[in-house]
Amino acid sequence: SSVGHKQEAPPEGQSRRTCTRSPCDGMSRFDVGKILQSLVQKGTPVALGGGVLLGGGYVAMNCFYTVDAGHMALKYNRMSGVGASTYREGVQFRLPWLERPILFDVKARPHTMTSLTGSRDLQMVNISLRALSRPNPTKLPEIYRSLGPDFDEKVLPSIINEVLKSVVAQYNAVELIIQRELVSRMIRQRLMERANDFNILLDDVAITHLSFSPEYEKAVEQKQVAKQQAERARYTVLKALEEKKRTIIHAEG
Repeated sequence: SSVGHKQEAPPEGQSRRTCTRSPCDGMSRFDVGKILQSLVQKGTPVALGGGVLLGGGYVAMNCFYTVDAGHMALKYNRMSGVGASTYREGVQFRLPWLERPILFDVKARPHTMTSLTGSRDLQMVNISLRALSRPNPTKLPEIYRSLGPDFDEKVLPSIINEVLKSVVAQYNAVELIIQRELVSRMIRQRLMERANDFNILLDDVAITHLSFSPEYEKAVEQKQVAKQQAERARYTVLKALEEKKRTIIHAEG
């Protein structure tokens, strides 16, 4: 009988390439099919048994995938779509071909946003904010269906800009400087509420930079200088009055 083509072994020292979705996809379906076809053509029980074992091993290896630390997974089913269950770190089961894992990074990640907005007294304010965000682990299916895997990049820039503008507009420039901690708390509260509407959790929110236009800062500096000069002049006058009073008392005594 004719003998089929032999499957060539990979060069020595060369490892099989691993798929990023599953550590078990080192051998392609085409390669497995060629080997099985060759074994069937041989027609011997040993060859057929080897083909069954090889095919079974390939299927078994593709039944498992790994969820790394700091991640969670969903499963997409070709028949029913994205499932409602979530899977934590470790080795998980899937049905080959029918299901594939969707991995989510659930660690808190930093985001920095800068906005140019106006205060209540119409002064332009340049404000920067840093937020630590992560997806709500109980809402991953909803997040994936409505926003996709890059949910934070789609949502956070717009809502941060929205909240900064709405809060800053409630204060004048001087209040923004003096009451910075209060302003930061209000921004944090508003932003957490808005992010929660999209199933995003914020672990920390803080103002990292706040500045005004060069013209306004120069005017504020000049005002402070004038105020200090007025205080010094007032102190000089009071000191002179005290000296005069002591001189009169001394002369009368």
